[in-house]
Amino acid sequence: MNIKEAKQELVNTVRAYTRKREDGSYVIPLERQRPILLMGPPGVGKTAILAQVAEECGVGLVAYTMTHHTRQSAIGLPLISHENFQGKEYAVTEYTMSEIIASVYRCMEETGLSEGILFLDEINCVSETLAPTMLQFLQKKTFGTHKIPDGWIIAAAGNPQEYNRSARELDLVTRDRVRMLPIEADFSVWREYAWEHGLHSSILAWLKLHPERFYSLHMEGEESTFVTARGWEDLSEMIFSYEEMGIPVDELLIEQFLQEPETARAFAGGYRMYRACRERYDLSGILEGSNDGRELAGLLREASPDARMFVAHELLAGWMALLRSWSEERQSGARLKEAVGLIGSLCEQGQTPEQILTARRDALKIRQEAGVLSADACRKEQLLEERLEREVYQAQAETCPGRVSFRELLQKSADAAQAQEKNGRKKILDALERGFAFAEDAFGEGPELLLLVTDLSGSRDGSAFLMEEDCEAYRKHSERLLFAGREAELRREVAAWNR
Repeated sequence: MNIKEAKQELVNTVRAYTRKREDGSYVIPLERQRPILLMGPPGVGKTAILAQVAEECGVGLVAYTMTHHTRQSAIGLPLISHENFQGKEYAVTEYTMSEIIASVYRCMEETGLSEGILFLDEINCVSETLAPTMLQFLQKKTFGTHKIPDGWIIAAAGNPQEYNRSARELDLVTRDRVRMLPIEADFSVWREYAWEHGLHSSILAWLKLHPERFYSLHMEGEESTFVTARGWEDLSEMIFSYEEMGIPVDELLIEQFLQEPETARAFAGGYRMYRACRERYDLSGILEGSNDGRELAGLLREASPDARMFVAHELLAGWMALLRSWSEERQSGARLKEAVGLIGSLCEQGQTPEQILTARRDALKIRQEAGVLSADACRKEQLLEERLEREVYQAQAETCPGRVSFRELLQKSADAAQAQEKNGRKKILDALERGFAFAEDAFGEGPELLLLVTDLSGSRDGSAFLMEEDCEAYRKHSERLLFAGREAELRREVAAWNR
């Protein structure tokens, strides 16, 4: 399965394992809740999806890389206690609480979340002395004599032996006690993720032309060369940073992330071409309406297929940036409306706005320190709190007893945020209409138009927007492509009958 399917399976598992009956007991008995084992090549996102799942399901997350642990840190340190058996006192060996189990309880105390995911990475690469302990943990959910709390789900990840020389093949006994999710690198799924997270368009365009370069790993003796999804994402961040600072992006930088010389050289050439295309075919002003793009469309009709593909991705990147901004604004507006309603109610019950805001800041700090929020989620939460504080203090300053209440002013600010989101919709619709008009002129019915339609509708934000808004240009091209696809399918069927 691909990483997207694995994430959904994890979400379903968390929901199934945490379902309770009316008496508070779990629907699936704890002894039947098998640990989940994600087995796949390095760098495809196994670790990243655990944080996403925990955030989406509202549960805690404690993550450990098992190659960093010894038997002592996993099960605890021995200590001597004294017990009386049949009237005679004996010295008995006990163990301190495992560092891993202690972290679970610490997470519960800090976040207030009683349920969560305990994630153990590189589980099949542990030392020989720790291997029996890990088997016991998968079987009985205990480290030494200490059991993980009820409501906590065990997830683990490992690499197959062909990707990691220190990896061990799991025996039949272990495999019979886990749910194995074999994961493979899938470029089409990663591409959806890349658009959602705003990866650099040069990478997306080049990989569209060379999908076979997306993921590779070669091992010859002691030498290994590799390219992973993680490498592309980290390279994207560095390219954005270098471009903002005016530092050239060269092969020396690229090969630090793409550790396969041939791919690094090839992408370095592709990036140089991307830069040349961006300078020659400047799209600025087309989506905003200040440039009709006729002259540029004429140049593109004579351009090479690679150049046209780079420009199409620049157009897509412009759309996707607008859609991401709209999606964040919509979510922020909905959260703001919910928050101001709650603050208004609490103020009417006697709490002050300062007390409420302080409590919210403290709660956010706890979630940040506990690591239950991703960096992007932290940024969004901080922006929401800052926006909420501005609205609250402004409402306090404008409140006039007997004429307008604090709660009414808060609600007014939330309504203004929703109006701003509606203006964003109009901006996106205009950008889509202008972009498709330019694409028709520049690309005709070429593959670039198919790319624009499929990637737009395949993205999370794009599909959400197009389900709510009617974009005539998108609908026209989408229907045309559906008809063309059905016609091609019928031609293949007729050809098969004639054979």
